[in-house]
Amino acid sequence: MKTNLWLRSLLLSGILLADTALAQRRVALEPSESMKLIELEPGFTAHLLAHEPQAIDPVEVVFDDAGRMWVVEMRDYPFRTSDQPRGRIVVLSDTDLDGHYETAQTYADQLEMPNGLALWKQGVVATVAGKLVYLPDADGDLRADSIQVWLEGFKEDNEQLRANHPRLGPDGWWYIACGLRGGQVQLGSDLQASSSSPPLEIGTRDVRFNLRTKSIELITGPAQFGIAFDAIGHRLFCSNRNPATQVMLEQADLEGNPLAGLAPSVIDVIASGEASHVFPLVDAWTTSHLHSGQFTAACGVFVRTMDNVRSEVFACEPTGCLVRRQVSLRDGPRLVPDGASNARFSEEREWLASRDGWFRPVNVNLAPDGELVVVDMHRAVIEHPRFVPEELKQRPDERWGNEAGRVYWVGSDAAGLVAMIRDLQGNPLSSRSDDDLAVLVVSSNPWLSQTASRLLLERAATAMIEPLQRRALESELSMAARCAALRLSANLADLQEGAQGIEIQQPQLTPFLMADMSDPSHGAVAQVALRIGRDRPQLLKGKEQQVVKLATSASDRGLRFEAWLSLGALASTDVSTDAWSATDAEVQVAAQSWVQVADRYQLMAMVSALRNEPQLFLLSWLHAVGEAVALPEGALEQVPDIARGLTQATLRDVPPAKMDLHSLLKIVSPSVDREATPGERAAQLAALICVEQVLKKGEAKSLLEDDRSWQQLASLCQDEKLVTANRIAAINLLGQSPRGSDAELLAELVQHNSAPELTGPLLTAWSAVGGDAPNRYLLESLPSASPQVLRIMLPLIVSNPQRLEMLADRLEGGQIEARQIGAAELTKLVARARGAVQQRLQSQLERISNSNRAEVIAKYKDCLQLDADIARGTEVFRKHCASCHRIGQVGVEVGPNISDSRTKLPLELLTSILDPNLAIDNNYFRFIVSTDDGRVVEGIIAEETADALVIRGQDDRRERISRDQIAEMKATGVSLMPEGVESQIDPQAMADLIAFVKGWRYLDADIPKR
Repeated sequence: MKTNLWLRSLLLSGILLADTALAQRRVALEPSESMKLIELEPGFTAHLLAHEPQAIDPVEVVFDDAGRMWVVEMRDYPFRTSDQPRGRIVVLSDTDLDGHYETAQTYADQLEMPNGLALWKQGVVATVAGKLVYLPDADGDLRADSIQVWLEGFKEDNEQLRANHPRLGPDGWWYIACGLRGGQVQLGSDLQASSSSPPLEIGTRDVRFNLRTKSIELITGPAQFGIAFDAIGHRLFCSNRNPATQVMLEQADLEGNPLAGLAPSVIDVIASGEASHVFPLVDAWTTSHLHSGQFTAACGVFVRTMDNVRSEVFACEPTGCLVRRQVSLRDGPRLVPDGASNARFSEEREWLASRDGWFRPVNVNLAPDGELVVVDMHRAVIEHPRFVPEELKQRPDERWGNEAGRVYWVGSDAAGLVAMIRDLQGNPLSSRSDDDLAVLVVSSNPWLSQTASRLLLERAATAMIEPLQRRALESELSMAARCAALRLSANLADLQEGAQGIEIQQPQLTPFLMADMSDPSHGAVAQVALRIGRDRPQLLKGKEQQVVKLATSASDRGLRFEAWLSLGALASTDVSTDAWSATDAEVQVAAQSWVQVADRYQLMAMVSALRNEPQLFLLSWLHAVGEAVALPEGALEQVPDIARGLTQATLRDVPPAKMDLHSLLKIVSPSVDREATPGERAAQLAALICVEQVLKKGEAKSLLEDDRSWQQLASLCQDEKLVTANRIAAINLLGQSPRGSDAELLAELVQHNSAPELTGPLLTAWSAVGGDAPNRYLLESLPSASPQVLRIMLPLIVSNPQRLEMLADRLEGGQIEARQIGAAELTKLVARARGAVQQRLQSQLERISNSNRAEVIAKYKDCLQLDADIARGTEVFRKHCASCHRIGQVGVEVGPNISDSRTKLPLELLTSILDPNLAIDNNYFRFIVSTDDGRVVEGIIAEETADALVIRGQDDRRERISRDQIAEMKATGVSLMPEGVESQIDPQAMADLIAFVKGWRYLDADIPKR
């Protein structure tokens, strides 16, 4: 299929003035007219609470105990154009009690991009550019007296990606969404002591902060714009393509956990990315055409408890002018969609959507009557200029709506709101007694419960600890009420530390751990008790057996999950004399549990508790797996990572010589009289990997001196009937054999191999044991190797100085052409080489790569006039790009999503390909990690904890690396995609590649109108 590239791009770009916001009206509809365009799920109604000029560019709203509305106005969005920042916090009042907030007073102004707030004591906690600040009002005139900096060091990169949503968590800590850009956070100038701690590197995480102890901790993230908690304390956050993400494991659960990285520490509660489907009532323009009809700007996630097992999860989609409501069930530790309650999705209808294209919901929160408030930034354009094509960065409609903003109440009957406001104005909660507030903590109105809890915490009302504990035991109360009472009692107990002359009251967890757990309400409250214990392990001391009983026999999987994590907190903390340690029987129960369920998260929770007994758990697990007649779905794919992680953890405490390899090898022996069961095959694979990890410590000859073990492994390598994963494990292990005959066997297998999946393992094993022969083979085979095989060979060459020198010789002698390797791969080789060899390779790189990127682009510009062939372009993409990028069904998505080029002109694509570092997102910087055992791992950081990294590299390979194994780590500051691809792609091939990137979507379909 041939096409004129320029004409094709014009048709596909979608940037036709008649079909964009440039042709829309220039002013906002009157609020009453815009209201008529809102459609809601039956049973709900909307009421306009506030609008411009009282609220302009609102991004967050909260209500105080007197019924006043506090609004954060991000007036400078998308970026500041005046000398002084114009961000404000305003306080709105409904003086005539008609349900409309008509009076506004400025609380604080000239704020730099404020984007979140929460009420606290005499003022508000707010996030402004790079800081968490407190703005107190000591004299009560509703005007901030000063700004106190609590935390600072959050990155101020893009206005949409900054720290936001300060939330007083259920544990009494302040939680902050760090906004995807991280930073180095530390106590602000108003809190720092003379000897402050060094800043914490946020990386891909979020932050929580304890104001009382001045402690800062990194927590699992990263959240873009929004944080919420359910009644139990599960934390949810969101990002553009992920409308609601649940944190399954916090950093404390992962640190020291041998299986950290076995599963992502977060899961999606609402379908995300390509799997998501939204149903806007407007023609929603998205920067990426492939994101049309999906979540593309999700923000403001919010959760509200419905009953003992159900919650409502809300997420805003401002690009589509809608808010999603999904009813979720507690399924074990996870929140999952409740199909019966979400039937409207089959009717392609949202909870709330508007036909007004300026309706831009960005946040959801509680109104004083317990119903919901939706914050509408209300503007023509919500996309930040940084994320739109160059030709749209100065679009005239960018600021249309700068003087608009709307706030809506959404519920069943607005009359209840007016009655509540009247009551609060006449009798604010702050004027009520501690006893009265304690009654409100267990109210069915979640706003009353949260506000009363905050006020009691601000007052340090420790006399309420015991009454709240009693209320938490009352089974006739709702689950949410009981959880709130128990949580507050624990938070108040913390405030007694350092108090003089009073009897310290500690929360009593035993009654909650021994209740009848068949009642979902009791089970939920028990989970809260366990979460309290995780943060305060001293409260669980002496209660270990109660927790063990819940971990091993509770019918509620969520309760078992929390119990194991609580034991993990005990195992990692010396709260009195020594850390908690499991018995053999308890370890065996845990191993059997995995065989029955194979749930990755349950396993990670169990291993968190058993982190001090990795060898005991490893042996119990191997036995349980081998005895299993069948395994649950998905169990086999977990086996390699489990075996690897548990063995590495064991070897930290147990010398390799103490590992009983011969017992492990007995598991490897295949059954001779019958076909092996799935459990036996899984145990064989695990044992092979365990032995491999032990031998990697360099003691192969002393640990396996007899030939019988190596003969057994050699026979497995040749067994074509063996499961592929097991055969690969055997090959990896044979690569550590001291026998010359095994080197010869591997050489024969390499040269006669017809199974692509065995190529890498065979080459790696042979190169480890074969002396000069594999060196010659690698160098002689390099010129004819496919890109996939080339990516296997080059790291093997890098790992051996002799091979690197041989490569330099062959490049200089002309036996291998530098262009065959390519500038991208040569760049990696230069980075890893040392001394004279590095200089020689650098010379070869300079021969084929021009460091003047502008000159290269100018040279290739003419290719945009060539006739292009999309089919040929597909193969160019498959060969040179598919290891890091995905388009359609071709490749893997490691780097940025490039599937949609609707808004990209050919010259833009050409520039991005030839100069990848011109505009690079921080999330795709390339890191190079060298390990103690000589490996070099390259890629982006996919996940991190205090003691490990997960690196995601080419072909979507993920590797967990313990920080104590890292010899050197370099942040290159450049793109995952290196410069110099032109060394392998001539102008015609470049034209074909760009044609594929532009036109792949329409190979078998008509070109759409937009």
